[in-house]
Amino acid sequence: FITYKLALLYVPSKLLILLVIGEWFGLWLAIPMLFSSILAFLADGIADKIDKVLPDALLLMAANLKAGVIPEQAFLAAVRPQFGPLNPLLRYAAIQVESGRTFEQALLEMGTLSSSQSLNQATRIIAEGVRSGAELSRILESLANDLLANENLRAQMKAEIKSYQLF
Repeated sequence: FITYKLALLYVPSKLLILLVIGEWFGLWLAIPMLFSSILAFLADGIADKIDKVLPDALLLMAANLKAGVIPEQAFLAAVRPQFGPLNPLLRYAAIQVESGRTFEQALLEMGTLSSSQSLNQATRIIAEGVRSGAELSRILESLANDLLANENLRAQMKAEIKSYQLF
């Protein structure tokens, strides 16, 4: 506090005004950057959770399709509490389909709502499969198996990197 008063005695008033204005501009720039970084951090966490439950959801959808359920209902039946942040996206896609959009459009939009790259790619592949008339249950099963294999590969890579760091 005392050094601040001493600084006021020796700093010209114009420079002091410029410093105060600079602090305010810095504050107005720092706060939005802080909030955007917090939001990006939260979005990455949600995307990681979606990536972990996506293979299970795809396998459930494939099982529903094999049981004879139409694709729209198979996706709606996959809304389960254990799928966490994937549930609102599936509900959103179901609402879009019920409001008149095509199933493909709803899937593509659902993929863009999350920052999860695997969800975005999976929805594009599923939409292309629906558009081309492919057997959707096989596509879902192969996507789920590929996602599980990728997750296992990532886990192995993390373990190898940690072992290299230890040595």
